Amino acid sequence: MTKQSACVSLVIPGLLGPQKQYPQLELHERPELKNITRLLSRATPAEYPDTDWLSVTSRLLLPNLNSRQIPFAAISAEVDCMADALNIDAVDDNVDKPAWCMRIDPVHLRIDMDSAIMLAADELQLSEAETNALTESINQHLKQDGIKIHVAHPHRWYLFFDAPRTLNTTPLHQVMGNDVNELLPEGDEAMYWRSLLNELQMLLYTHPVNQQREQRGLAAVNSVWFWGEGLVPQKNTSDWQGIYTDNDQVEMLAAFCGIPCYELNQYKASEVNGHVMVVVTELQSLVHNQDIFAWINALTTLDTTLFKMVREALKIKRMELFSVFPCNQQKFELTQKQSAKWWKRSKKIADFF
Repeated sequence: MTKQSACVSLVIPGLLGPQKQYPQLELHERPELKNITRLLSRATPAEYPDTDWLSVTSRLLLPNLNSRQIPFAAISAEVDCMADALNIDAVDDNVDKPAWCMRIDPVHLRIDMDSAIMLAADELQLSEAETNALTESINQHLKQDGIKIHVAHPHRWYLFFDAPRTLNTTPLHQVMGNDVNELLPEGDEAMYWRSLLNELQMLLYTHPVNQQREQRGLAAVNSVWFWGEGLVPQKNTSDWQGIYTDNDQVEMLAAFCGIPCYELNQYKASEVNGHVMVVVTELQSLVHNQDIFAWINALTTLDTTLFKMVREALKIKRMELFSVFPCNQQKFELTQKQSAKWWKRSKKIADFF
């Protein structure tokens, strides 16, 4: 039986920087990256509006999304099997209607006089007992406002409402390593949510759970983060055959869409069939931390593994189309025929920054 050619979409934030330190590197410190540069040099570039990897991935999987904000809270809540909370009984017609949902995840901030830098979220490794104690105290505080935290996982906490709230938040992964004071909720209800955030930070500051964690040398849960607001989006009939990733959030998106998801190291370009997505988020944090040598090392590894496999699959006609989304308002598309244009000169990686 003849194997079907694949169409592969690679979402890889941080592939093209930005890397301000790159021009200062010595020539011998700049990687050759022959597979990445050859593929990009032969591809057709085009504009692509989204600059965040979660937005790019979500819109590729759910093309009917019609809002700027990805309702990831509702998506992850459905995957977490929180059906009862996601459907609120409507008094008027006695039927269920979808709830408006928002994440309120536990986080650790490094707080000083001028800033509050988010340093940890999933890395907190909260126990079930710690989670129960923290959320019980917070829920006592929230009771006066008629809202309540629902816990699906020690690091995934939810709020559910019977009507939309007018605020806009910043996704958790975009806040990591940044000053949260510059990324607080916006919108008509912003003052309420900012005030509530301050109240919860004061509550958590002296909480016994945090005192015990600090005695054990662990990071305190000294804040929460509101994000991912919205309703459950409409699912689409999908022709995606599989997703390969190194990211937990992408795994949840795949589960929501009913698409098989695999670990990144299981991807073999010459063996996959049909429409496949590969999402690599490793480079993004290295760019954000301005760790250029770690970025170069990771990029070099990807050049000799993932991109080498893609190039070989195109060469033996096992891949029909290769699309790259660097999450910098660009995309690159390379057909099998374009990849065979050996006479096209390869650019340097810096030419694409």
